[in-house]
Amino acid sequence: AVTSGNGNIGIGSGVDVPSPGADHQLSIGNLIYGTGLDGTGAFISTGRIAIGANDPLSGTRLDVNGYIRSRELLGAAGTPLAVDTDGVIILSSSDAALKEAVEPITDGLDLVAALRPVRFDWKPETRMGSARQIGFLADDVEAVLPEVVGRRPDGMRTLDYPKLTAALAAALQQQQAQIADLLARDEERRARDEEQQSRIDALSIELAAISSSQHQ
Repeated sequence: AVTSGNGNIGIGSGVDVPSPGADHQLSIGNLIYGTGLDGTGAFISTGRIAIGANDPLSGTRLDVNGYIRSRELLGAAGTPLAVDTDGVIILSSSDAALKEAVEPITDGLDLVAALRPVRFDWKPETRMGSARQIGFLADDVEAVLPEVVGRRPDGMRTLDYPKLTAALAAALQQQQAQIADLLARDEERRARDEEQQSRIDALSIELAAISSSQHQ
């Protein structure tokens, strides 16, 4: 129960706000909690909302402790999510009917050769864990494949790793074409060598026959 503090809201039977002595808190049925509800008039509150927890994570507007389901996003299992240009979470699609100005990637080997794979550690303030990582620096990749680099609202670069598979596939196809061309050339060389050797063998037999007839 609230013992002190101002601007607290409790909805439901026997609900408690997160801290009995703090200000501007919300509790709805001891399931939805809010902090920093300090907006008045036309001003938006600076606080945060948590569902299933009474301590919404700093730096977030919504903190959900549990699984999230959206009925609008129901689809086939394994369908990836994407964010549209308005920041709305949607089901991703790769259907040809949704694309235009399609052109093949013909410089895959050059693109992949220009990438710089690295090992790195995340800085503590990123909250990305302390385990050693491998990957790329989005700053480097942007100069090679700007199509796979995005920006967060704070200006930090993001990297869409799945899109890199297109460049990798193009590089592999280009390399395989080069290998196939080299194998075809090698086969032609072998065929010429065999033909030349056959001629040499035939000439040797002919010369041997001539030599034998001269000694008779």
